Amino acid sequence: MGAWYKKSSGLPLSFDLPRNARVAILQLCDGVAFCFIIWAAYVLRVSDWWPEPWLSRGWAVFPVMPILALLVFWKLGLYRELIDAVNPNFLAVAAVCSISIVLIFYVFVYTMQIRIPRSVPFIFGLLIWSYLGASRFILKGYFSWLANRDLSTKNVLIYGAGAAGRQLLASLNQVADVKVKGFIDDNVSIQGATLSGVKIFSIADAEPLIKRESVRAVLLALPSVSRQQRLSILAKLRHLNLEVRTIPSIEAILSGSEIKNFKKIEIDDLLGREPVAPDSGLMSLSIHGKSVCVTGGGGSIGSEIARQCVLNRAKRLIIFDSSESALYSVMENLNSFMISNSIDCELVSILGSVTNHQLMLRTFSDYEVDTVYHSAAHKHVPIVEKNPFEGVYNNSFGTRTAALAAKDSKVERFILISSDKAVRPTNIMGATKRVAELLLQDLAAEEGQKTIFSMVRFGNVLGSSGSVVPLFEKQIANGGPVTVTHPNVKRFFMSLSEAVELVIQAGSMAEGGEVFILDMGQSILISDLAELMISLSGFSIKSEKQPLGDIEIQFTGLRPGEKLEEELLIEDSSIGTTHPKIFSPREGKLSTEKLSKVILELETAVKNQDIEKLRRCLKETAIGYQPPIR
Repeated sequence: MGAWYKKSSGLPLSFDLPRNARVAILQLCDGVAFCFIIWAAYVLRVSDWWPEPWLSRGWAVFPVMPILALLVFWKLGLYRELIDAVNPNFLAVAAVCSISIVLIFYVFVYTMQIRIPRSVPFIFGLLIWSYLGASRFILKGYFSWLANRDLSTKNVLIYGAGAAGRQLLASLNQVADVKVKGFIDDNVSIQGATLSGVKIFSIADAEPLIKRESVRAVLLALPSVSRQQRLSILAKLRHLNLEVRTIPSIEAILSGSEIKNFKKIEIDDLLGREPVAPDSGLMSLSIHGKSVCVTGGGGSIGSEIARQCVLNRAKRLIIFDSSESALYSVMENLNSFMISNSIDCELVSILGSVTNHQLMLRTFSDYEVDTVYHSAAHKHVPIVEKNPFEGVYNNSFGTRTAALAAKDSKVERFILISSDKAVRPTNIMGATKRVAELLLQDLAAEEGQKTIFSMVRFGNVLGSSGSVVPLFEKQIANGGPVTVTHPNVKRFFMSLSEAVELVIQAGSMAEGGEVFILDMGQSILISDLAELMISLSGFSIKSEKQPLGDIEIQFTGLRPGEKLEEELLIEDSSIGTTHPKIFSPREGKLSTEKLSKVILELETAVKNQDIEKLRRCLKETAIGYQPPIR
């Protein structure tokens, strides 16, 4: 990612001229100034504002010496230095130029036999050196001031006046296009004080400054605060309608190096809860030194599982996907990841469908697969609702095919990635996932079963394909509107990395037939999430009460099969596990006879493309499916 601010020249418009033109203008100004400096040298010497006798006898120095000075200064490289790059070393160059022109002055008046006070050339040289130094630094300061007034300059506030905030200020002082207008800090005892010349405000006191100075962003210099504290701070800043960014890393700040890149507030920061560090033993148990297959490995969840498998030193990793482009992309990313982290793992790509029993069986057998993470599924509710037969065929029958192939190949563990939509489903997608869970529970209950089948059920994954967060980001970037289906719709959210880590750990804890649910924290109102994302992007919300706002939130109505709130538990009770974020609900299952009858009826409905029979069959399976009223 490039610099988050727009870089400008730091000079006013007139200095966007070609370099030769700028040098010519500067030389013209210097030539005129040198004439006045000669006159000033006479005045200082004889203490007379108009020393007529001396001026009459020495008039030749007025046109000649400025020209000679310009030629000498050009030759000595004085005009190679651009004004916006002037530094203290310039004074040394100016001193050499001044001494040179003093010597030339003496030679000129001696050769031309011009009678002048002997100290005039020396005073002239001293005044020239003072003029060059003062004029260049004054001009540099003036141009810097103009640059700070320009629209391309970003006026910002730093939230946090601690060590990270001080280092951030020092770094930003080196960036011409960013101007720190103040600190914000919640510590009452330091509010009103100054830090390195910059005042510290409370949030309330900063509001007039924000309007007066056109502050456009707040930079969070709070690397060590908890996620809950960060969420509280974001809530305080929400009404300011400022873009909120955070420091790249504490290491970057404390290094004192120049910082040009600032991150957007991470999606994880919107969750408001702290993740639990993964158990390294559980993470590696089903992966380290093993042959692992990830079905649907080209998807967002599947590709993260694949990355974790590489990170936990799988012996072999088989990526199975029906999309050639997704397969190519994940293989390229994994290869780059392995090279950059010096990891050795055999990578295999398999292009095909999980409904192909022979392909699944050959894959598991040929590559001696130990662990299968089954994430291949059609998961987008509106799409599956429009294509119900393909949803049942892929999600339910595909899971059965893959699981039977795992059983026949004597795979050690088979972990199904399920969904909260499988609980009392109101859509086809959720119903197909619940059927898949029942199929695995039935297989796990078989006498003498060697393969450990388990399921992990969780809610929405932030940043995954189909998640509302990327959609909202795109809509905000396009100027809105941001679309939400219903004002009261709530969802559970979890970061992609945390969800996958918990899936892997849950799969390692399984003994056979368990459904694991992940602690998703509190459900989040989607309209609140939309408002927060709009505010943190620096925009105001357009509404009836605020018609002049920037971005509007539009409510489009619930989609077919969509709930206001999702659930994770079918029954009201669950038991804990050795991991504080993983639970196992107490849930019943269908008998083998009942399940076999259901599968047979579903196969008939899919074969005949009979939607009414399919819906009726799902409704009568005792999985709690309630199709939408049509």
